[in-house]
Amino acid sequence: MTEPLIVVTALEKEYRLEGKRLPVLRGIDLAVAAGEQLAICGESGAGKSTLLHIMGGLDRPTAGRVVIGGEDVFHWPDHRLALWRNEHVGFVFQFHHLLPEFSALENVAIPLLIRGDRRRKARETAAALLDRVGLGDRLAHQPGEMSGGEQQRVALARALVTRPAMMLADEPTGNLDRQTSREVEDLLFELNREYGMVLVIVTHSQRLAGRMRRTILLEDGMTREVSGR
Repeated sequence: MTEPLIVVTALEKEYRLEGKRLPVLRGIDLAVAAGEQLAICGESGAGKSTLLHIMGGLDRPTAGRVVIGGEDVFHWPDHRLALWRNEHVGFVFQFHHLLPEFSALENVAIPLLIRGDRRRKARETAAALLDRVGLGDRLAHQPGEMSGGEQQRVALARALVTRPAMMLADEPTGNLDRQTSREVEDLLFELNREYGMVLVIVTHSQRLAGRMRRTILLEDGMTREVSGR
């Protein structure tokens, strides 16, 4: 049997508020295969985003392990974790977090420049990916000159530009109208198949969750399998 790409074991996360413990995740066990599509659902405040951020190395757990590609990533110091995150994880959020003073091309090239690619190569790679997501004619436009759907496509291109092993998306269509949401969802699924990457989406949308191959529900700090195919 092939080893899962991501293995989460006995994962706990708590915060401190005015000296009191605030448990959010209470012993999560989860395995995700390479190329899998997984939706994480649950009520607001259930810890969905916290789980996603820990899986992507943006936040450290209080206890437990996250093993990705055979490596326990939280055994690493912060600088190594940041390098791994840049290379292997693509993030897409409800709000695109593009740099407003930079063009679409510059926004997408940033992860490549951070890892040390030459400027010309980074721009060529970014331009090709923007063309792939349907924005080949918008390279020089800044985010303020683009629609919400176009900005989210730029964010998708930026998340994919390093060819990550997994894409983690937190309500990626939550700020878009229904038609634009459908278009962005379709593009996510196309890219998931094309790149063979893990796709994990946190969503309140039952319709979007229903399009995923597998869904888990997060409640009371624990996960429950809802569907899988």
